[in-house]
Amino acid sequence: MAIVRRSNPPISPSATGIPRSSTAHPRPVARVTAWALATSDTSDVASDRYPPLVEGPAQPLPADWWGLTGYLGSVDWRRQPDDPSGAGVFWLSPQGQLVDGEDFALRARASIGPDGIGVTSAEIFDRTGFVGTCAQTLLVQRR
Repeated sequence: MAIVRRSNPPISPSATGIPRSSTAHPRPVARVTAWALATSDTSDVASDRYPPLVEGPAQPLPADWWGLTGYLGSVDWRRQPDDPSGAGVFWLSPQGQLVDGEDFALRARASIGPDGIGVTSAEIFDRTGFVGTCAQTLLVQRR
């Protein structure tokens, strides 16, 4: 399997995280690196670290989810029993028609540090098995 590294120059000053106008010295505040992977047939050694998630009877949603708008209101959530590790498991379907086979599942967990910085990470599944992972940075502040 070949790994290809791609490095493109920034399109604009704001693409590197440098403010367009500032009295201070501009400095990068974020950096993005991407890898493009060349695929090849490895079916003889394929393994899946996560077995497929099987949808069971839906569990009740948390009471504070009812009547919400935005993303939570745009998806049909079917809660499943929590994973033995404590991760929440949900099967989801967009309420609008997108494509065939649009159901997917998330097994997610959150971690919040003592400084209010955290992350939610999840494994993503479709009906045939593991698809990928996602992460969302969290900033938690008291009201």
